[in-house]
Amino acid sequence: MREIPGFPDYYATEDGNIISIKSGKPKAMKGTPSHAGYLVVHLFVDGVSHARKVHRLVLESFVGPCPDLMECCHNNANRTDNRLANLRWGTKLSNAEDRAKHGNATKKLTAPQALEIYRSVETARVLANRFGVSQETVRVIRNGKSWAWLSGHKGGEKC
Repeated sequence: MREIPGFPDYYATEDGNIISIKSGKPKAMKGTPSHAGYLVVHLFVDGVSHARKVHRLVLESFVGPCPDLMECCHNNANRTDNRLANLRWGTKLSNAEDRAKHGNATKKLTAPQALEIYRSVETARVLANRFGVSQETVRVIRNGKSWAWLSGHKGGEKC
């Protein structure tokens, strides 16, 4: 068990748990899945809540800060497996290679598919399942944060 840098009274374990000792005795914290599937915990310092991803806390506690141009990689591509043995700092490319190797690479949409998502009145869940993308991908297309040109596309108005 190692203290989490910058968060007194919180510890990370090698098996991927976050422990709080704020009440005086150790208590395992339950992570909440983010929209992307990573476990997040809320750590309090001076009454201020800080949402942090568990995998980063484990790596920062045992290995050190994230090096420049690196990110946290799950060796088995399971976003909820936060054991130290499953984590490493790696490049964006090595992280993408892990996802491809384990069959959960980000799917690239074609322009006609993105336009269909933008125009559709179906739910984000239905569209995500049909196109093999996350519901968040559907939302950002519909909100113009991705494929923004669709909102100006002739006939691009939503039905």
